[in-house]
Amino acid sequence: MQAWTRMRTPSQWAISWQTATPASGRGEGATTTYTARIAKADEHPLIVPLSRLHLDKPSFPVLPLEPASAYPQPQSSASYPSYPHALSDPDISAATNQGGAGTSEWDLASTISTRTGATDPKSQSAGGARKTRARSPVKSPLDLRFAVKPLRYEAALPTASPASLSDVDKALIRDLKKISSGQGTIPPPMQKKIQDAAGELDEIALWMLADDASVHRDATLLHREFEDIKELLAHSVDCDEMEMSEAAWNTNVHMPLLRLALQGFPALKASNITSARPCRELLPKNLTGDETEAKLVDLSINLLADSEPDVEERIRALVAAEPAIQLRTINQSLYKPLCLRPSALCIETKGASGGTDGLEARSQILQWTSAWLTRMRRFLQARSVNTLEANAIMAKLGFPVIVVSCSSWHLYLVRDTATAVTMYNILDLGNTHSLLGIYKLLSSLRRLAGWAKGPYWAWFKDDILAMQMAIGANRDTHSI
Repeated sequence: MQAWTRMRTPSQWAISWQTATPASGRGEGATTTYTARIAKADEHPLIVPLSRLHLDKPSFPVLPLEPASAYPQPQSSASYPSYPHALSDPDISAATNQGGAGTSEWDLASTISTRTGATDPKSQSAGGARKTRARSPVKSPLDLRFAVKPLRYEAALPTASPASLSDVDKALIRDLKKISSGQGTIPPPMQKKIQDAAGELDEIALWMLADDASVHRDATLLHREFEDIKELLAHSVDCDEMEMSEAAWNTNVHMPLLRLALQGFPALKASNITSARPCRELLPKNLTGDETEAKLVDLSINLLADSEPDVEERIRALVAAEPAIQLRTINQSLYKPLCLRPSALCIETKGASGGTDGLEARSQILQWTSAWLTRMRRFLQARSVNTLEANAIMAKLGFPVIVVSCSSWHLYLVRDTATAVTMYNILDLGNTHSLLGIYKLLSSLRRLAGWAKGPYWAWFKDDILAMQMAIGANRDTHSI
């Protein structure tokens, strides 16, 4: 194999390459040139050595292969502008993020959907011709209703008949509604300082003062937190006014906020997981059997079992026992930080260019959570839990998820039943465009952290890890 050459055609671009097949016994062979059409436009022709490419992560469609003769060939590359970075350079990554005129950022290495040098029996027909499994695009939650197990979005909770919610769900939602109204969000020792900084238009009422023991922390810590909050506010305002990207929001505002919120929860860790892909086997399939298009999320709060050696060992054993290597993870992704740290809360974020309607963000987080729920059910199936019992276990809790649009944080609750996965719209958690909004948001996140370390962690250990069963088995082993 020699090189990829991208050539412009009237309506699309083409990538062509040559293969040389030696003739049996003579060392000579024919050379065949193939072309793949790409639904992407750019102003620069490009030549890339095949040996430098990783060809297994498509990011946009590559149509079926055809002989290059089917496309008009350019007379020479001289009629095109030279590309600013030659990808023959060992550092391909320096050029893969260079967008030409009329294009957004893209990665050439991820545009090839088939590996040309190796064969995969699962992706070939009986006659040896390669075929690509279709994937259903997902642009809004409505697209996910056609899954075999429908994924639904409900704009409001069933307040008239909330029987589908567990007592834990109801308690969590009630507490978060109080916090959302501002109740009990301001530490009393900091009232005057916060009021002076917030100004007279944001008056702190008496009912906004916290009265529980958790706020009676060391004064030095409260003042340090106040300074951190002011810095977060400044970064948030700057990101908003400068219309910064999603990545800038994550780095400058969202991750520092999560770290501040989790300071009192050493067993919880916030991580940026923008490069974590869901396992294909866990993605929902539609009624025609096609996989849905994989969606990623940005941030995650995970539980650390370091202080519980028995639990940590149980997680390692459970993951190691998985016969399918592509599923050896405690979550729904093989991204290393997620393999042994159970996920408690996932967060999808959008920057200034992410739109305000929330359709794409909701579809992303709904599909991601659905894959996680499927992973949990597979753990139950692995130890022969019957369907009725598995449904009862998954119905014990709803699972909170968050969508962030610039400075605004919004909570949803995902419920897994026998017939569908449903995401309910709950409430606004707070925001980062005011001091009072950040204090409200911190209180909301700490209430969610308490849920993660309390009811959720107990459910995960008892029902998913089956810790009592594992402990009993270990005792039986030691007594023999």
